[in-house]
Amino acid sequence: MTFRYFYEKGKVAALSHCPGAFCGREWLPEQNLWSECGACNWGSRANKTSACIPCSDEPTPYDWFYLSAMALAIFLSHTAAIDTALNHTRLSWRTLVIYSSALTEVIIAGMVTVLLIEPTGTFSLTICRQQQLADWYTIFHNPTPNYQETLYCAQEAVYPLYSMVFIFLAVAIVLLVIFRPLFQLLLEEEDRQRAKWAIYAALYFIPIMAVLHAMFAGLIYLGFPYVFILWSITSNGIHLATQPEQNWRWLLKNTFTNGRYLAILALHCLMGGFGIVSVSQFSDPVFHGTLLVLVPMPTLLYIAMVKCTDPKAHHE
Repeated sequence: MTFRYFYEKGKVAALSHCPGAFCGREWLPEQNLWSECGACNWGSRANKTSACIPCSDEPTPYDWFYLSAMALAIFLSHTAAIDTALNHTRLSWRTLVIYSSALTEVIIAGMVTVLLIEPTGTFSLTICRQQQLADWYTIFHNPTPNYQETLYCAQEAVYPLYSMVFIFLAVAIVLLVIFRPLFQLLLEEEDRQRAKWAIYAALYFIPIMAVLHAMFAGLIYLGFPYVFILWSITSNGIHLATQPEQNWRWLLKNTFTNGRYLAILALHCLMGGFGIVSVSQFSDPVFHGTLLVLVPMPTLLYIAMVKCTDPKAHHE
């Protein structure tokens, strides 16, 4: 006996179910009919009865943390590119101007992005909340009823969490090209020539970020808090391990008295703290507040145990 999947093709007067998890029918008021099964319009998704309904959920704190994480990742990439390009051992007010430019670009890009998304002109969002990982990869879930014809129902089921990041990255590039050269006019000629390489780097890593988001957005959404925590610990360890002097006195003095090193430590603490707050959302304020106090601990442990990592110390 052969079992066949049956669904009503074409437009229907009474709503009927569509195959697949994301195919739905749009209501056509001018015809007083439901459309054929297909992808829902942008800003809506199919419910359990296959009716395409507008997104009306409010973002959860975790959703806001996710969007903030994408902005923070761009800012941290900017700071790394600027620090590498300028190659200064200490901070000055002129170099702080360039870091301020990067921060300004990211903040304005984030604000513009939120204002462009419905409801337009406000700092609020209406979203379709994620229900499963597949919501981020609808292109891989086009059904083929009875192995005959494929229904193409790819859509943004997590509207606008997926598209917002692309809009943000596009705005960030525009602001980079507009603001950064103006801020660099405050630098001395030698630093100005060096700082332009940070712009070139951004013109590479921002598109790379867009490609990574296009492919791994769902995984990033689920794992970004842990990525930030690991990023903080790993990056901090690499920074300390590449210092010219590997003794605890030198590391302790320069980490807490050198403005550049102190800023790097602050950024690593920001990354680790952001990851902890994102994953915990302070459901237990006392316990999670204690974890935040421990954010600088990897740096202190490295400084305290740096002598144990010196091979010469074990052969003397």
